[in-house]
Amino acid sequence: MRLLRRDFYFQAGQAVHVAIVVLTLLVASAAAGAFTERPRLTVLLQSLQNKPEVTKQWGATKGSNWNKDVLSATKLLLQQNQSLLQNFAQTAKDHSPFLRGEIDDEKVLADLIVLEQLFLLKARLRLQESDAKGAWEALQLWLTFAADMPYEEASLVGLRLAPVLRSLVFDELESWQRSRGPELATSDFILQGLLTVRSPWPVDRVILTEAQRLVRDKGNLTARKVAQELQKNAYQTAEEVLSKVVGPRTPALQFLIPMWRTQDVESMRNEITRLHRLQLQFAISRYSVVKGKPAVDLASLIQSGLLTEIPLNYVTGQAFTWAELTTDAK
Repeated sequence: MRLLRRDFYFQAGQAVHVAIVVLTLLVASAAAGAFTERPRLTVLLQSLQNKPEVTKQWGATKGSNWNKDVLSATKLLLQQNQSLLQNFAQTAKDHSPFLRGEIDDEKVLADLIVLEQLFLLKARLRLQESDAKGAWEALQLWLTFAADMPYEEASLVGLRLAPVLRSLVFDELESWQRSRGPELATSDFILQGLLTVRSPWPVDRVILTEAQRLVRDKGNLTARKVAQELQKNAYQTAEEVLSKVVGPRTPALQFLIPMWRTQDVESMRNEITRLHRLQLQFAISRYSVVKGKPAVDLASLIQSGLLTEIPLNYVTGQAFTWAELTTDAK
């Protein structure tokens, strides 16, 4: 009996020891994760080479006809910045957030736009080399970054910067569609990619963050209610929501009014409408390749399985019509 009791205590002691070791490892791992430094955008951008030339070449290569000098200059810029391109691409693919607050620096903002121009140059070069897949991947990185960044930043600067970054990509895709639509439609990766693009405007998250910083009184509860209402429906201004919600009113709540204005709502409508138009334009081009004949209406895109529904035009509040798209083409 004593032996059994001794064996029981021995096994129980071992179990406790193992549990303590495992718990210690878990705590150490969590602590290491908590103190892992985020990548620094400022450090990454320090290696950006020949910035004025990047912007110059970005403007010079908007057409599809490149001469040897333009081609050579573009290749040289990409070679000079090869390490930077690789590092940023990996960070964007991993959805690794940069250190918050760095984009508040105007120099960082300017350099970030130049970096995007560099990626657009890379995409154009891939297109010149008939590597449409590589061209799309260069653009897709920035759509990913522009979707992740405003959530991580949770700042007004991040909220306003994300659509600027997306707009440069949409400019590029619209140009490609006009000049190379049938060529790019031989595969469906651009259409499939566009159908899964995230274009968030997380104004509710930004308001919650700013309210913690700016509203120290009972008005914080009201600010939270405004954020909740905008999360449900962002197609209204912060001022409109503030006038409707029930809660304490304090002077500090005035910070809400410029956070989400009429022009912000309209910008969001226009951007989503622009994305939906691109989806339809690429679907129409893809239909011609798949079916061997041009589409005659939008219903045929549904029937062919290219789309599951006709996207909305958020400016009109109605689904897109065939007439709108054919007018756009003209």
